[in-house]
Amino acid sequence: MDKANGSFDLFSARKGRKVEAMLVVTPYVEREFFDRLLSQLRPKRLNVVINDGCRLEDETMIAEAAAAAPRRLKLTCAFGSAPGLVHLKLFYIVWRTEGGRTERSLVFGSANATRQGFSGMLNAELIANCRLTKTNHSGVIAWCERVMAATTAGERTSVEAQHDLTLDGVSLRLPAMVVGPRKGASSSFDLWVQRGYLLATYRPEPGFLKVSIPLKRELEQTEQARFVASVGFDKPPSKRLTYTYVGQDGFLPEEEEFADDGRQGGNWRSRYFVWTQFGFWCSEE
Repeated sequence: MDKANGSFDLFSARKGRKVEAMLVVTPYVEREFFDRLLSQLRPKRLNVVINDGCRLEDETMIAEAAAAAPRRLKLTCAFGSAPGLVHLKLFYIVWRTEGGRTERSLVFGSANATRQGFSGMLNAELIANCRLTKTNHSGVIAWCERVMAATTAGERTSVEAQHDLTLDGVSLRLPAMVVGPRKGASSSFDLWVQRGYLLATYRPEPGFLKVSIPLKRELEQTEQARFVASVGFDKPPSKRLTYTYVGQDGFLPEEEEFADDGRQGGNWRSRYFVWTQFGFWCSEE
């Protein structure tokens, strides 16, 4: 294989064959992939299913790539949803021969519809390519055709999972999902993370959520100091009293120091933030 071309050669035109239709199912998309795909295959129809937690500009990017394609085509872009991500990477191609016969092929694996996935120069991807026939692969063909039909239905359409479909000695499992217009805001933490609501790692300012009262002079260890401590004030070794006012039952105990991984904090923070390896995340609300 030409390393400069990578796995894009799987989408090369075939002599005596034209692409009638193509289905792309992927969670992530990128412009160069679609530019090369449409330039090499020149399909009459392109059906794209992307995860419904994708960026808003992804749909626009695909439409712009189709408008710039060397051949006019009919584009349908729909959104796939599942309890988590629609993480499938599948490319189904319907060919028409010079004699009028229909042929089909399937490309699938770990590569998204991106230059990074198919260039052969960045990600290390597992990619399989298979020629489909109605005699041996009717279940796979039927599932792909159902997804293509769902993209043009104009409403949210369920596609059932198909398990243990035989594919030239390989047992293939295709997932269930719902295909159609975008359903709205992300409905799970994974989808929400994919949309990119990232906060900087939280490092609390020492006076955050505390009332600080400067004193003219430091309190001595007297009955007065014990009374101040009994009503919730902290008595640091300085001329300042600090009162924390947000926390469990309305009061927050002295803020604990962060551990090396940054996860330690007061009780209030655990109600509003979720720690991930990227830092602290919070909900849109």
